[in-house]
Amino acid sequence: MNQPAPVIYPCEELRLPPFLPVTTFGGKFPVDEILRPYLRRFCSAIMVSHYYAQKMKGPSAPLTFIDSGGFASLFQGSSVEMIQDRYCIRTSEDTLLDPAEVLSFQSQHAQFGATVDFIILPDTTEEEARRRQQLTLHNALWAIEHLEGNMNLYASIQAWDGNSAERITDALATHPFKGFALGGMVPRVQQPRSIFEIISGIRRIDSNKPLHVFGIGTPKLIKALFDHGVDSVDSSSFVRSAVSKRYLLPESGNYTALSEIENPSDCCPCRVCNTFGSEYLQLEGELNTMALALHNLTTTTSFLKIRSAA
Repeated sequence: MNQPAPVIYPCEELRLPPFLPVTTFGGKFPVDEILRPYLRRFCSAIMVSHYYAQKMKGPSAPLTFIDSGGFASLFQGSSVEMIQDRYCIRTSEDTLLDPAEVLSFQSQHAQFGATVDFIILPDTTEEEARRRQQLTLHNALWAIEHLEGNMNLYASIQAWDGNSAERITDALATHPFKGFALGGMVPRVQQPRSIFEIISGIRRIDSNKPLHVFGIGTPKLIKALFDHGVDSVDSSSFVRSAVSKRYLLPESGNYTALSEIENPSDCCPCRVCNTFGSEYLQLEGELNTMALALHNLTTTTSFLKIRSAA
């Protein structure tokens, strides 16, 4: 079956919006399938992992950012495999994440892409962290040398403190990347100061290139990241929280249990909250979950707009 031709935009006209909702393809998460047509009403770009992007049947938003799928490096049994001049990830299921294939796919199907990285968790030993950072750096430099076309390539950054962030950013800053994409921060959200330290390290070296942070979805934390020099983030929190029946409070930008909300219309002026009661939103079912996810997404984008204007 022929795939629809990708939509190509002149790269010099593009800039990521502050928030990109994450979606999946392939039917593994049915809520994503019914929710996706609504995403473009709220955001001008979406984020898709390379793993799920391979199941796309065509563009579903004006702009698409495809990450590298480097989270596969965390799978039990995964290993590093060097093929020619690049570092690949071989999973225990014998699938291969090859930077060459990833870059080619991103160039054909996305307007933004990030290089294949090796995630550094907070409890990683320094020796292993340095190795993973070096592999991440190597793949980023490989990708920028082999990029063809006008896709906006972001260099993935992995770091564990300010000094390590300075080190990798310094090695990347002189190369023609369109921006930086910081990964591995989700396990650090309970210690936001560690994230701010890493961001500050990046910004001490390069304060101009756009900086994206993967996987951060709580509006209050997003706003703090913006205050520290981040330009954009992506997350699936709005829908994952809806599946867990968690409701995003417009005033605080924090999630709370939906069972704590007696009357949504008293809390939020969005269409969902003025149409459906708490009883409906708490019901199990894809349409009910989609409605709650749309509230969470509306509130996320509204919170960020209000705080950005303040």
